[in-house]
Amino acid sequence: MFEVKQVKNSNGDDVIVAQLTDLEKYLVTKVETLHENGKLEFDTRFGKKLWLCTLGDKGGSEFKLCLALGNVKVPNSAYHLVPLGMFTDDESVTAVTTHLSHTIEQLNNLKGLVVTLDGVQEYLPAVHFLGGDMKFQYQMIGHSGASSKKSCMFCLTEKRTIGEYVRNTQCHQRIDADYSSDSKNGTNSIYRGSKFVFEQTGVQYITPPSLHICMGLAQRYGFSVLLDMATDLDIRANIRIDESKSKALRSAKKMFSTNQEQCNDLEKHLDSLGILLDVMRRFQAHSIVLSKVQVAETSHGVCAGKWSPEDTEVALDLEPDWTCLKCSGRRGAVIIDDAAKVIEEVKDRLDELKNKLKESENSYETLKHAIDGKGSKRMELHSVWARLGVDMNAHKKDFCGNHVMKLLEEAAIEQEDCKKMCAAITDDVGDKRVGCGTAPQASKIFSDWRISRAWPSDFRPAVYSTWTMGPT
Repeated sequence: MFEVKQVKNSNGDDVIVAQLTDLEKYLVTKVETLHENGKLEFDTRFGKKLWLCTLGDKGGSEFKLCLALGNVKVPNSAYHLVPLGMFTDDESVTAVTTHLSHTIEQLNNLKGLVVTLDGVQEYLPAVHFLGGDMKFQYQMIGHSGASSKKSCMFCLTEKRTIGEYVRNTQCHQRIDADYSSDSKNGTNSIYRGSKFVFEQTGVQYITPPSLHICMGLAQRYGFSVLLDMATDLDIRANIRIDESKSKALRSAKKMFSTNQEQCNDLEKHLDSLGILLDVMRRFQAHSIVLSKVQVAETSHGVCAGKWSPEDTEVALDLEPDWTCLKCSGRRGAVIIDDAAKVIEEVKDRLDELKNKLKESENSYETLKHAIDGKGSKRMELHSVWARLGVDMNAHKKDFCGNHVMKLLEEAAIEQEDCKKMCAAITDDVGDKRVGCGTAPQASKIFSDWRISRAWPSDFRPAVYSTWTMGPT
């Protein structure tokens, strides 16, 4: 059924490749088996046609290519996926077309199947769709991707933020001929010399990954907003900031580092003064023995009584002529008393600086703790979601598809602890971007029933007025 071989890639690395040897035979058997079990379905509007969606993704070290059969109730179930091939290399379009060339050729030649249904042979035309994530789709059609200037697969509108979007703005729809001409010239974000890998799939049959889109919208305009508001509450409970969280964290870290450096410098200076005072006392006692004494900093101003940090800084300037202590008329116990007073003053300043250092360290750690999502409100929000069976990705700080769907279920949104938590956050922050009542309402608006009812009157005119069709 599968051909498995080991080949070398362009880097000389070993690659394991597996391909389905006879796609048509496999599909005929599968379709006939589904029909016998009463699971094969045909849409009354489109008639007896097979809906085949090509999917591809890399998980771990293997890239997998498969075919989803749409003529069943759950087309994305693993039981209804047809494995086409896999290989242990990167997921670039070059690697896909090189390693799975035999499979792709079979798929491009598949225009329909002759199957036996209820003892009668029938020809079922195949309609090919392109699924998978958007990265895979971009690569398979020769588009330069979501970060390009004209990032949309379906129109020629230049990339913009969602805040710049204006409803019912006319734009030029891409058609197959546009992709062909842009490929020749390398224009409109299409790679020069590229082509559709799966030739039976036209632009109109590229299926946007609805789950990924739903995940992105829910994360950016729902979950991330709630998380930010919870973080703001945790910060405001301890610190007042007048700038963004990231800038506040950088400022707090800079303040802590500056105080730490000043504290270290002052401690070093104090140690030097202590050694200096010890030396002068030994001189006064006519002692000439100095053991294990090392002055950390020296300056010609020392012999002129320049002992404080500020005086030492000034004394480093070579311009002034300093008068020594003897010439100034200061000697003996007076010099030692003066030095001792300076040391006490420096000690007091060091104590103040240590307190300041402790405060800046606490502010930085508190702010970092809250921004890292370890504050009380954030933890409470996580615990509410956890009770719904949802866990956040520790690295990306987002949710996988199944967990997003759990959170968007109306039953989950209506749960009392979830509503209370959302209400508490939005009320405390004073931000009404996420309201408890809007989420269930949105859930109802975008349900299949509401969309099917609204489509003829609301959505269809808007969609058709949006496109300015290109040449046919």
